[in-house]
Amino acid sequence: MFRNRFDVVCCLGLALVFGFNAPVYAEKDFKGLFGSYKPPKFVENEGRDSDFGINFLLSTLIPVTSLVKTYGGTDNLALESPHFATFFNFEIEPYFTVSYNWEFFARIGYYSYGTERQHGIDTDVVPDGNVDAYQFHYFDMTAIPMMIGARRRFGRDDVVPYIGWAGGIVYTERKGSYGYDPSTDITSNIAPMYELMVGAEFFFGSRAGIRVEIGGGQMLLDKRTYDSGFAGLPKFEHQNAPIFMRYSSGLFILL
Repeated sequence: MFRNRFDVVCCLGLALVFGFNAPVYAEKDFKGLFGSYKPPKFVENEGRDSDFGINFLLSTLIPVTSLVKTYGGTDNLALESPHFATFFNFEIEPYFTVSYNWEFFARIGYYSYGTERQHGIDTDVVPDGNVDAYQFHYFDMTAIPMMIGARRRFGRDDVVPYIGWAGGIVYTERKGSYGYDPSTDITSNIAPMYELMVGAEFFFGSRAGIRVEIGGGQMLLDKRTYDSGFAGLPKFEHQNAPIFMRYSSGLFILL
């Protein structure tokens, strides 16, 4: 008799356990019991059709063709470019998106560049020439680009690749000088400028992320030669329409 009652109690207990848990087991996917369940994908990018934002970028402009060449002087220098150098730039870009995939922007920046070339010995400092006191001449350039452009974005994940283009004008100031003579040449120009680019946006939050971009373009500057009038000083030959590559990275914020 005891055994029969024990069997009944066990059966009732099992029925209650499975009865209360039946809905839970019914709701679970069979594959989920074996670890193949995947939680919903979480994406920071809100993917809004329209947004306003601003980019804060640091960039480097790498000349592909020469900006300036020097020649002549006391040492009769060959026509060559000074030591290789790159621009260091800061840029701000307000922008807005249309239908999500299109991003229209305006860019203003400040670019700085400087290089030098060595020649001769300054005999005023070292009359006997037994100690090196080399002479240098310098080329400096500042540029302020003002451009508008568009980017075509692909995808709505946290990493959004894109291609783009921009065009506008650039104000430039080119300066040639000498480390041992007060003669100085400063030339200011406003010229057309354009650029093609490819890059990606990396969202680390719903309203902010990092932008990385590379591109290439051209400043349509005129060619010009500066001759100080002194036979002992090298001449500067500013090159026309220099071609450049640009690498930039920075922060973007959606307002």
